[in-house]
Amino acid sequence: MSVPADGNTQLAGATQLYKHDMETGARHVHDFGPDRIPGEFGFVPAQAGADEDEGWLVGLVIDTARDTTDFTVLDARAFEAPPVAAVHLGHRIPPGFHGNWFPAHDPSGMV
Repeated sequence: MSVPADGNTQLAGATQLYKHDMETGARHVHDFGPDRIPGEFGFVPAQAGADEDEGWLVGLVIDTARDTTDFTVLDARAFEAPPVAAVHLGHRIPPGFHGNWFPAHDPSGMV
């Protein structure tokens, strides 16, 4: 996530995510637009052994104008493109909310 130039601790104005290519030095920017503050995004590979960037970036984006949040999915290979999907949540999830990710496991063996 980005931090606004004024150092606002509420992250107001931090509307972008950055992707840095450590080999080429290139920087890519995904701007979610005014009033939309992204949280921390995690990478989900498309499959076991996937190539770098073969998968999705998933995270929460707060819409401060509507006081709601979207669970947002970006294609890691098309970082600057519009989201692949967004699930609209009717309320705001505060910045700093963290999730825990566990492998799918069903003790009954049905998964």
